[in-house]
Amino acid sequence: MKLGKAIELRPTHFDRSRNRVYLVGVELEGGWEKMLKGCEIHRDTSVRFSPTPNLNYVGEIESKPLELSEMPKWVKQYYPHHINDSCGMHIHLSFRTALTYSRLMAPSYPATIVKYMHEWAKREGLPPSHSLWSRLRGESEYCQHTYWAEDQVFQAGKEYDRKRKGHRYTVINYCFTRHSTLECRLLPMMANAEQAIRALQEVIRITNAYLVATAKRDTKSTGTAELDTSETREVHQVEIPTRVERRVYS
Repeated sequence: MKLGKAIELRPTHFDRSRNRVYLVGVELEGGWEKMLKGCEIHRDTSVRFSPTPNLNYVGEIESKPLELSEMPKWVKQYYPHHINDSCGMHIHLSFRTALTYSRLMAPSYPATIVKYMHEWAKREGLPPSHSLWSRLRGESEYCQHTYWAEDQVFQAGKEYDRKRKGHRYTVINYCFTRHSTLECRLLPMMANAEQAIRALQEVIRITNAYLVATAKRDTKSTGTAELDTSETREVHQVEIPTRVERRVYS
C-alpha cells in the first residue's frame, strides 16, 4: 500500500523528545582501496562503478549494534574511499519495548521520515543532482514509497524480489523477526562521513519527535460487565530483545 499522510512535527515535538532508540546499526556501501581492520566487506550486486576506479574492494560493510554515541566514530573509521549514486546507506534502529516498535508500524511514519528528510536536505544545501532527491521522490527501486509492515515484520529470510508484495525495498523495512530492528533505506551515501553522520542522526531525531507527536494519553473508563468463565484464553506478549545479535544487519 502507499505511504500515509505525514505527521506534522512542531518544534516542541523535537524539543520535548527524549531518545527512545536503544541500539543502531549502519550499513555503508561503496568502494575501498584497502581492507579495513575490524570489518568485513560483503559483495553487493547493486553497487556498481563504471569505469572502475582503483578499487580492491566493492560492496558493503555492516556495523555491529552500536550505542548512539559510538555511531559517529564508526562511520568516520569505515567510510568508503569512493561512492556513487548506486551506493545506499541504511540505518537499523532497535527499541527496548515492543510498544515503541509497534507505534512506528503506521503508514504515517515512513511518510514523516520522507517529509522531514526533504526539509533536512534543503537545509543541508544538497545540489539538485544529489541522489537523495530522487529517493525522496520515490524514484529508487531500492527505496520504494510503499508500506508493507504487516508482511515484513514476520519475514525471517532475506529475499531480493523488488516487485513481490511485502518486499523489503521500502523507505522503512520492518525486519523485526529477522533482526529485531526496523531499517530505514531512504538514504544514499553522502559526500563525506561528517555529512553522513548528520543524515543518520536526523533520521533518529525525526523518529523520536514522531513518537512524541503521536503519543496519546490513556483514558480511564469505568463500567460493569459479566465475567465469562466458560473458556480460558492464553495471551502471548511479544517483547523486543534488550540485546540484539552481533550480525543483525544486511
